[in-house]
Amino acid sequence: MKRNSKIRKQVLVFFVTIFMCTMSFGLLAQQQTNNTPKNFKIVIEKAVSGIKMTCVEGCAWKELTYNNKSSQSINHLGMTTLNKNTSDKEKDSSEFLFTLVTTEKELTLQGIKGTAWTDLSFNLTDNTKKVINSLGMTSL
Repeated sequence: MKRNSKIRKQVLVFFVTIFMCTMSFGLLAQQQTNNTPKNFKIVIEKAVSGIKMTCVEGCAWKELTYNNKSSQSINHLGMTTLNKNTSDKEKDSSEFLFTLVTTEKELTLQGIKGTAWTDLSFNLTDNTKKVINSLGMTSL
């Protein structure tokens, strides 16, 4: 009789261990999905009025113009504010999120969510177009 209860106990421990491992992998997969690059394509060009961005795909907006030298955050809905008080819930509600900073000739982007890149920098001269997507620089 003792032998049967010992085997049952071992089988129970085995199944509980398998169950716990399965649940852990499921949670890990959900976390990785949040950071998966999203499908978007944005054309960036230097215009007289500042930096002009045209969304080709993956955004709720078509065109944005940015003419400030400070940092600006962009997500799939358009321009947004990102600071210390921005909640994780607000960040999570966006498909992608990045910030951009301009200098006289260079544009620096910092990927925060939905991008495979963390930093992109490139020269942006008059009448030139650069195309970015979730993986980095691309072509139209």
